[in-house]
Amino acid sequence: RNWSVVEADGVRALLDNAAPQTVQSSIRLDGGPPPLSGPLGSAVGGLGLCAPLYALAGGATEPSVLLIGGGGCALPPVLYDALGATVTAVEPDDEVRSIACEYFDASCELVGGCGAEAVAEARDGSFDIVVVDAAEGGNAPPDALASPAFFADVGRVLTEPAVLAVNVVARDAETLARVRDATACVGGALFECELPASLVAEGSPDFARLLFAVRGDTSPLAGHPLLAHV
Repeated sequence: RNWSVVEADGVRALLDNAAPQTVQSSIRLDGGPPPLSGPLGSAVGGLGLCAPLYALAGGATEPSVLLIGGGGCALPPVLYDALGATVTAVEPDDEVRSIACEYFDASCELVGGCGAEAVAEARDGSFDIVVVDAAEGGNAPPDALASPAFFADVGRVLTEPAVLAVNVVARDAETLARVRDATACVGGALFECELPASLVAEGSPDFARLLFAVRGDTSPLAGHPLLAHV
């Protein structure tokens, strides 16, 4: 197996055996929000910010969500509980999809294939929220999901109001800036959230950020304690 499922202190997590120090997905077994801190903390809890951001921007309930890089599918239940969201999760790894169904609450439409192709095939304005949580070779998102052309296409499939959330892991400031600039091609106001230091362990990337592009009313976000306007 290329992946392992571990449990500790009431948290279940999905680990890549090639990089076990990096938690791909994690959930609390008591049903609480996914942990951002601790040895099994992951970015899932932070990506859940797209739910209140969508609501603050004027979004309606029961939005349609595209999740690229489903992993253990810990995020769909968060979005369902918060917004009644319908989630389509794209996860290319057969083993990961099997684990998501067996060990995590994969309460979504979980499909294989390529995230970029899923966006290219989607109709204009067919999603209210898009989350890019894919990685390759220790970087997130992969190059194919980090170009201006890709994010411009994401902008095409998003409605108004809408939210894009991107999990960014970069080993240098230049890469972070490049992904940030590409994300801006979606349109709307761009915000950045720095992930807790506990998620940037020794030997792991120096830059861990969540980027949110928000279309709609962003005035309630002025001075938000977690988000910096970019």
